[in-house]
Parts: sequence; C-alpha cells; structure tokens
Amino acid sequence: MADAAVHGHDHEDNRGFFTRWFMSTNHKDIGILYLLTGGLAGFISVAFTVYMRMELMEPGVQYMCMEGARMTAAALGDCTPNGHLWNVLITGHGILMMFFVVIPALFGGFGNYFMPLQIGAPDMAFPRMNNLSYWMYVAGTTMAVLSVVMPGGNGQGGSGVGWVLNPPLSVNEGGMSMDFAIFAVHLSGASSILGAINMITTFLNMRTPGMTLFKVPLFAWSIFVTSWLILLALPVLAGAITMLLTDRNFGTAFFDPAGGGDPILYQHILWFFGHPEVYIVILPAFGIVSYRFNVLKKTSVWIPTDGLGYDRHRRFGFRCLGAPHVYCWNVINTAILLHVGNNGYCCTNWGEDLLMDSHNVGRFYRIQNTNALCGWLCVYVYCWRRNGHSFIPSGCRPSLP
Repeated sequence: MADAAVHGHDHEDNRGFFTRWFMSTNHKDIGILYLLTGGLAGFISVAFTVYMRMELMEPGVQYMCMEGARMTAAALGDCTPNGHLWNVLITGHGILMMFFVVIPALFGGFGNYFMPLQIGAPDMAFPRMNNLSYWMYVAGTTMAVLSVVMPGGNGQGGSGVGWVLNPPLSVNEGGMSMDFAIFAVHLSGASSILGAINMITTFLNMRTPGMTLFKVPLFAWSIFVTSWLILLALPVLAGAITMLLTDRNFGTAFFDPAGGGDPILYQHILWFFGHPEVYIVILPAFGIVSYRFNVLKKTSVWIPTDGLGYDRHRRFGFRCLGAPHVYCWNVINTAILLHVGNNGYCCTNWGEDLLMDSHNVGRFYRIQNTNALCGWLCVYVYCWRRNGHSFIPSGCRPSLP
C-alpha cells in the first residue's frame, strides 16, 4: 500500500514509455493495459469465429482441408475435410473469450480503472500485486494462443477437445498443446484471484472518509461482488484442471474408470465453477449499465430490499404467467443479484407502460445476454459525452459531473 499515495489522480507523469507501461503500479495504466490486451485477444478469438463462419457459408468444406488451411475457397474435390482444425478453433475461441477477453476486460480493465476513482482511493491496495496480476494474465494469454499451434492430437497442431476440457478427451489428447491450454487457464485463474483479493481489500479499507457502504456506486459494488465470486469459484476450477494435468502426465486416475476414477466427477467440479462464472461475466457489465442509468435518468436505480412476491408484482403491473423456470420474475426474492438488478431497472421506470407477460419475460431474459455489450456501449457513450459530443435528445441530457 506504500505506493498508493504516490499515484494520486492528479499528477504529472514523467516516466518513460517502458517504465510506465511495463513496470506500472498505477491502477489507471494497468486498467488500460487490461483493456488493450483483452482487445487483442478478442481480435484473435473473433478471427477464429470469422474463419469458421467462412466455412459455413457454403455447403461442403472449402477452407479447413487436410492439405492445409486455406484463405480462399478450394475447388470441388480439392479439399479433404479436416474436422480436427474445426475443433481446435472452437476450443481456442472458447478459452480465449471466456478466460482472456470478457473477464479481464470487464473486471480487470474497467474495475481497475474506475473502482478506485469511485470510492475515492488513491490507488489499489496492493499496487505491485496488481502489476503481477496483469503480467500473469499476459503469460496466460500467450500460452492460450500458442496452444492453438503447438503439436496436438491426430498428429496435427492444436487441441480439439472443447473449451471446458472434458475428460477423457483432454486426458487422451496427444501432444503438448493440451498442457499449454491447461496451464493458460491456470495462469488466468491465478491472475483473477490476485485481482479479486486486491479489489476486496481496496473496497473495504480504502473508501474515502464518509463513504459508507450504502453510498458506494453500483459499479463498485458489482466489482466487489464479482471479486467474491472469483475468489470462491476459481480455486475449484484450478483443482479440476490440476487433476487433469496429473492424469495426463503422472499416471493418476481421477477421471479414468479403468483406474477407479469417474469422468463425470470433472463435470461436477467444473460446473461448481461454471455457474458462478456466468455471474462473474455479467455483473461488472450490470454495474456499468446501472451507473449510467443513474446519470441518464437523473434518478437512483430502484433496488428491492424485501421479497417480491406475486402481490407486489401485481401491484406494480408485473405479471409472470407460465414461465416455468427458476428465473421467473416471481422468485426474484431468491436474492440473485443479477435478477434483482433487472427488476430494479424496471421499477425505476415507474409510471411507464410495461406488460410482463410470459412472452416478454422470456424475451427480457434473453436480453440479459446482451448486457455485457451494453456495458461496453455505456462506457463509449460516457466518454463521448465527456468530450463534448451529444447525440441524445435534449430531454435525456442530464448534466455530468
């Protein structure tokens, strides 16, 4: 914490380029580095997706050939289909997007940059650990990209086992590509755990005097809750993939039925991490959307503090008719923050027409999947407005601080 006082928000930066960007302990610089690296990993991952979509444009196989991957469509009969390449791209895309794009950008990027500013902290609680966390993320990203081209299964490059790395495929996959992918996920998890410890300590101990927990902006709260989810979920994933490594390289049989193991055990352990993962991905974006909602609507987001049963929904004009799953709006009182947040957005629009029949409930749930993109868009709008531009009707233009 000794370096935190050095990095105040208002100071002249006299550091050289290498010192600033490679040795920085400043939360803003590290947040920018997370966003830039996440954007680069996202570009690589999207390139995989574009290549797969090129293959799907026309019937047959034109690009992913045993004779070599092509950038132009092969003539009919000149291409022997290469299913392994397709699986490799699916695996690489999933690992990159899940562990090296969405979480590092939303949590590491926006969280590092904005959370200390919003709570009045001069920097993160552990600036050097923040730097270590970023470089572990860079090392993991490098290994994840290399896993696509390293020697793998079927005598070809890369591992085609899917991003969840299910055994026995991941245990029996040949080559070192699979080990690179597992170590990449390990490094990503360790980086996120260090970042989560840093965020929690900063949030609890470095708020400006007079800022109680109830005065903390929703974005800072979303980072705080996400940090706890990361801290509880990612060590479980680390244990699962460590067992994969020992099964592959040291002769253990955690997931091998022939040795008394159970491949289904991996799925149970993985999804102990996997379900919190979806909230880790979406909560920072919800925090961004909530914060911008306050500014654009000139009001606080309505957050329910008690159970929301059918009577309350009926009084507010919300109905949940025939949505037969646990995310039904009638059971928001389960206190899942994700859905409480959505209800808060709707209640903030008190007085506007909103019919939540079963069809619209399902539609609204699907809209949640776009909220991560909305979070990025809100940051863009915010920066655009701060630079003096405006494309919002005059009636929706609250003054910005």
